[in-house]
Amino acid sequence: MFKRFISAMAFVVATATVGSQIALAYDAKPVIVSAKAVQVMVGGHKVLKMTVTAKSPTPVNWLNASLEGPRGNIFGGGSGASFTKVGPDLYQNEMTENVSEWAPSGQYSFKNISVRNDAQLGSDDYHGDLSVQVKNTKVAAKPVISSIKVNSLGNGKYEVLVEAKSNAPVNWINMSLDGPNKNIFGGGSGATFSKKADDTWAYREVIDISPYGSSGKYILSGISVRNEGALESDVHDKIAINVTNTKKGTAPVITSVKISPTILPASGGTLTVTIEARSDAPVNWINSSLYGPNGNIFGGGSRATFEDKGAGLYSYTIRENISANAPSGDYHFIGLSVQNAAYIESLPYFGILTARKLSSDSKDERINGTLYRAVTEGSSAKTGQFEGNSSEAGSAQ
Repeated sequence: MFKRFISAMAFVVATATVGSQIALAYDAKPVIVSAKAVQVMVGGHKVLKMTVTAKSPTPVNWLNASLEGPRGNIFGGGSGASFTKVGPDLYQNEMTENVSEWAPSGQYSFKNISVRNDAQLGSDDYHGDLSVQVKNTKVAAKPVISSIKVNSLGNGKYEVLVEAKSNAPVNWINMSLDGPNKNIFGGGSGATFSKKADDTWAYREVIDISPYGSSGKYILSGISVRNEGALESDVHDKIAINVTNTKKGTAPVITSVKISPTILPASGGTLTVTIEARSDAPVNWINSSLYGPNGNIFGGGSRATFEDKGAGLYSYTIRENISANAPSGDYHFIGLSVQNAAYIESLPYFGILTARKLSSDSKDERINGTLYRAVTEGSSAKTGQFEGNSSEAGSAQ
């Protein structure tokens, strides 16, 4: 359950601003100097290991990678990663992926390999061959879902029980839940199935339907399972859950958005964005994106724990560390919106929240007519001083 909302206006403005600064630090771009993939045995089990070495003047902390097997994609995407410094400006990461004895024999290939460093600069993709041949003797058969039951546990909680027949262990489930007005969640993930008997596997999940959600039918759909042989079952029939709620919720309204500080010294620091929203149902979801001088840093939505300040007011603070190695220039938070327990989303905050990271702690900078004063030695002010208009936003309209 992951979604993203960026207002068109905010996106265009932020992209134009970022684009004008994107050439600030290309000389610091990381370069993948070597990559290799091998198969090793660990504790009697086959493991694929990929080693990536990159040259970069600043620490490398992000890895993009995908793995393709004989039956298609196994994983793909990017995430923060731990790289070890192995020489002057050289950083190395080892990624491992377990290979089940039930996995199909054939070629496994790591692809779409790139890295990013602490200066928020990405490398080019690595184009060398990173393929490994795997040979297994066991042969998996396609799993079959034999039953699905849904039991009410009270207080909006529902128990979903799934049983499947498979000669190979079952380790993945796909499932979506749609309410009367919108999707609540959906997707697939690794799952722990317990073995009940020969070739019978069971899974239990408890889902929550908010007491503020609309009354009506909630539909479980797209339910399928996958086993260690990378084979997926057919999709099971949809299941309806009839829900009657007495509580009502309306759309939340963002009342205040503030960024602090608006000026960061060259040594970096932590940016905070505090959002306040009024809602007659608890607020529990945040959408946001952050763009820096070299492009997008993050973007999307996730559950969030908002502070209940009373009288229908809820508050949440985003914190993002900007390192000393990060490029100087403007950082823009855009696409801010919230959602409450009634599954209703606010209108987006249409402003752009901007903070500037200075290129030097020892000299003043005048940019577009605004004077940014450096933090002097021994000063108690750690976030810089400025003369001119603040980037802090007040109440949303």
